[in-house]
Amino acid sequence: MKSKPKTVPELRFPGFVGEFKRNRLDVIVSKRISYGIVQAGVHVPDGMPYIKSQNLNDLLCLDELQRTSTTIARKYKRSEVVPGDIVFSLRGNIGVAQIVPGSNSVANLTQGTARISVRDDDNGFVCITLQTLDVSKQIQAFAKGSTFREISLDDLRKVTLALPSLPEQQKIANFLTALDQRIQQLRQKQSLLTEYKKGVMQQIFSQTLRFKDDQGNAFPDWVENRLGEISDVRDGTHASPIYQLAGYPLVTSKNLLKNGSLDLSNVDMISENDYLAFNQRSRVDFGDILFGMIGTIGNPVRVKETGYAIKNVALIKEVKHLRNSFLVHFLKSQDIERQFHIVNTGGTQKFIALGVIRKLLIRIPTLPEQTKIANFLTTLDRKIETVAQQISHTLAYKKGLLQQLFI
Repeated sequence: MKSKPKTVPELRFPGFVGEFKRNRLDVIVSKRISYGIVQAGVHVPDGMPYIKSQNLNDLLCLDELQRTSTTIARKYKRSEVVPGDIVFSLRGNIGVAQIVPGSNSVANLTQGTARISVRDDDNGFVCITLQTLDVSKQIQAFAKGSTFREISLDDLRKVTLALPSLPEQQKIANFLTALDQRIQQLRQKQSLLTEYKKGVMQQIFSQTLRFKDDQGNAFPDWVENRLGEISDVRDGTHASPIYQLAGYPLVTSKNLLKNGSLDLSNVDMISENDYLAFNQRSRVDFGDILFGMIGTIGNPVRVKETGYAIKNVALIKEVKHLRNSFLVHFLKSQDIERQFHIVNTGGTQKFIALGVIRKLLIRIPTLPEQTKIANFLTTLDRKIETVAQQISHTLAYKKGLLQQLFI
């Protein structure tokens, strides 16, 4: 027996009662839902800005859009959008939607986007509703194509939205908009901290910024050594393993993240025999440093978890005269990037040879200065990671609200 469709959400703000009412999208708009320019032509600096589907993946800023000629724009006046209109992606990133901001009085669209001009409902609420699971299921049911999914205007107009009273729409939209602003603020904070760390690292490792000892005196000059002279640098297996659904993880360069962590959620699995054989060559121990060699170059990671083999990754072990916590920061510096000898293999993939990694010049401060530098940069890393966790938690909270406040 088919269950009766929900008419009320799981969670509501106090004071609101009654059922959500369903309406087709083409019933709640003030202008016919339409797409825009088929061929925009070359960029015209002082022409009409137009919105492509990929523009909706980031915060929409009309000043940064490509522009078409006034001649072409005049032919597509029917699809112009103004502040407050919703722009919906019809293909590729199908279902992504944004409200046109007030930074520009008018713009146009491309064939891959549609204008939704809400009449009597709250445009913020409608825009959020378009991206809920309920609407997403409808869109996917209507969408056509295998590798490149798209929905037609006729089918988009048939999509139904569950709408409460206007005051409740506004209450929900205002609350979720404030949550989005909080997420945006956290992302900006994360970006500023990351840029600050990048600038400080450049000054520290170029020695234009120096720490002093506990008595306020300058530390001695740094000395240079090749990485291969102060550590044992190996690479992972060269063999072709047999992949399987379960077993031991095989870490490659793609699993080394820019934030200095290891992503074990997206690894290939190998047999126990392969794992044991690979570990005879390059066993990964706690405190070792991994360094990407193919595709993703660099992204050094200090090992905190073991129990995996490596391929296309350099392994730095038994470091002398250096704290590993300092070395991993130095390997992220622009000084190291300048030394990279990136070799193009004939396609788009790049690699750095093990011999080049061994020849990397490492400038070595005294152990007390290393400790001060490593502690300072690690503190910054923790602040950046704390903000990243706040973003993750806020996004999860918003996702939960979307499931409970909407039908």
